[in-house]
Amino acid sequence: MRTIRRFWPRNSELMRPADRIEKAVLGLAVLAAMVLLPVALAIGSETYARGAQLAGQQSAQRQQAIAILSEAAPPPAPTMHSGLVAQTSMVTARWQLPDGSVRTGTVAATSGSPAGTRVPIWLDRAGNVVPPPMTPAGAAGAGVVTAIGLWAVGLTALAGLYLLVRLGLDRCRLAGWQHEWAATEPGWTHRPS
Repeated sequence: MRTIRRFWPRNSELMRPADRIEKAVLGLAVLAAMVLLPVALAIGSETYARGAQLAGQQSAQRQQAIAILSEAAPPPAPTMHSGLVAQTSMVTARWQLPDGSVRTGTVAATSGSPAGTRVPIWLDRAGNVVPPPMTPAGAAGAGVVTAIGLWAVGLTALAGLYLLVRLGLDRCRLAGWQHEWAATEPGWTHRPS
């Protein structure tokens, strides 16, 4: 309750206009954050829908095949911290197309793979190597990340705006207190009796 009272002051005769402005700005920021949530969710949902549609199109247009390495992949490069690291290298390979013809090109293979290793690849309709199709899970992940990211950016912007307003109001309050003290202090001088 203390935290709520600190950030949400109650009305009082002692409240100055700056305090009322701060309370109103905080209320607007909270309201904007609540309005921003369904907007972020709608955009995330739209991102998911587009990604799911793209995943369906890519799954229909791409097919998996097996490439056979024509040469050995270079060995993994040593690192200073953890020894050897599994890496991929572009290596010459051959694969068979659906029409029975054979194509040669480069594919990504794990470093150190010997010649003759079978590597799964994805092909487009023309038989060219392409990245794997987007999955429905990938589309869902993109939608979630988009929604959370938008809402986080919005909350950060609202918090920054609130803090800037509060900083300005604090300066106004301090200037007012200094002015009032300058007017009051001369009457508070201590006189010996």
